[in-house]
Amino acid sequence: MDDTFIAISIVVSIVVFVGSLVAIPIALIRLPEDYLVHPPEKTKSLPLKIAKNALGVALLAIGIAMLVLPGQGVLMVIVGLMLVDFPGRHKLVVKLMGKPKVQRVITAVRRRAGKPPLQTAEA
Repeated sequence: MDDTFIAISIVVSIVVFVGSLVAIPIALIRLPEDYLVHPPEKTKSLPLKIAKNALGVALLAIGIAMLVLPGQGVLMVIVGLMLVDFPGRHKLVVKLMGKPKVQRVITAVRRRAGKPPLQTAEA
């Protein structure tokens, strides 16, 4: 393999890993407390919708890669899914975020920031 390719791959991997350590907690902290109970409104602006979906697909791909690489793969997949528009998205996100381990991590991140835990349908 080319040494330049390997060096670029290492740098990109480190940047994505560190970026996920910063971006994921910010995204989880900014979620409204009732996000799991009330689906967010759809984006109306076409350029914003395209940008949001593109970012969501990129984060989803990175999250899937992080399932086997170092990083917060499951949380990155959830954040990516929250941005992509498709039928049943909110139901899938609620199901993933309802897993006990995931819920514990999200609650811990929000608690450290002084935010209440996310409401669930049972609450």
